[in-house]
Amino acid sequence: MNEDSKLSSFIFCSISIIAIVYSFILALLTNGVSLNSLVFGDRPDFFMDFYNVLDFARNPDTYATGTTYPPLSLIMMDIFARLIPGGMSIPAPLLRYTGYGIIFYFIYYTTSVLCISVILYKIKKGTKTEKLIFTLCCVVSYPFLITLDRGNILLIAAFFSLFFMAYYNSEFKLLRELSYLSLGISFAFKLYPAILGILLLKNKDLKGAVKSAVYGLILLFVPFFYFKGLSDIPVFFRNVFSWTGDVGKSYEHIRNSFTVSYKTLFSVFGILNNGAVFAATRYLSYATSLLALIASFFVAPYKSAALLSLLSCFAIDMGGDYFLVFMSLAAVQIIDNFNKKKPADILLLISLILLFPMFSTPKALMIHIGYGVKINLVSLLCRIGVLLMTLTLTVEGFIEMAKKIKNKRDYLKLKKQSAFLENPDI
Repeated sequence: MNEDSKLSSFIFCSISIIAIVYSFILALLTNGVSLNSLVFGDRPDFFMDFYNVLDFARNPDTYATGTTYPPLSLIMMDIFARLIPGGMSIPAPLLRYTGYGIIFYFIYYTTSVLCISVILYKIKKGTKTEKLIFTLCCVVSYPFLITLDRGNILLIAAFFSLFFMAYYNSEFKLLRELSYLSLGISFAFKLYPAILGILLLKNKDLKGAVKSAVYGLILLFVPFFYFKGLSDIPVFFRNVFSWTGDVGKSYEHIRNSFTVSYKTLFSVFGILNNGAVFAATRYLSYATSLLALIASFFVAPYKSAALLSLLSCFAIDMGGDYFLVFMSLAAVQIIDNFNKKKPADILLLISLILLFPMFSTPKALMIHIGYGVKINLVSLLCRIGVLLMTLTLTVEGFIEMAKKIKNKRDYLKLKKQSAFLENPDI
């Protein structure tokens, strides 16, 4: 770990700790009211992503409920339902208040976060103390806190995605094989991590890409037989492709995607604040996604992983701030490879500082973003951070692409000149 990396790690951890202390003091001064800007608030549906999926899983006609969860995740939740006393009969909102219901949720959450913490600690460079502090700053951050609030089971997909990105190019064959399987499992839980397979193509590991695809397809389709079999497959895909992304006003303050981020910035900064521009943000998001996908082939491998993680989470208008848990490995690798002489690396460090620390907001400072929604400071910072990191990596990718094209042209020109000198009659 060089001096630049130590500096960036110190800055990131210091700001994270300051944010925690600030939020704690603000909570004391407001009798806990300020914490509503981070989690829970007055919403009656805290933890309900977990219990709603459990409710889908125990339904005899699972996919008739309209759920878009792949069967592997539903099997896990069905097992949970059968283990919890009353889990197969108590309504989901009430199950959340039972002792066993709470215990099983926190077993799921703490186990998932612990597994992610182990990966971050293993990959992080530095002394044991530095690794521990950095890992704690990551998992005690806004993305993980809002994931606790929502109860979304994406933590499992995040763990397997992070394992894949950490070890897909390992020199140890066993770790590589496990990484291929991990990508398949992650895909079978949440579908969108499939885009991470591009890392294998970029690494010219076609065999690994095929293995991951086979694992993923087996783990996606075979579990349908746990429910109604082949007849559920078209219903599942119909649910997926008919899903509109309309999650209701109660979720708007924690939503996040390229489209939502552009809308927020246009609104907050008063840039052409009207319906036509808001409608155009979707096409701006498509353009950003396409350019970012192209750029991912030209940046360094760890930056490709970060860019593809951003695409998997925020290219489709379906995500929220809790999707940022997928970026925790990117945080480790960006910090460890930081070079203070590179402007792009400085912007990436700023992006991480915007994405992770949990700055709570007094109620009076909630930000009106122009279309009937108020968001807190930390959510605004996350939306800025998502775009800043995406655009920084995309621009860097195209700069590297231009350099490669120029080098290729110079090489061909030199080769032609050399051939002429060797044989002037050509």
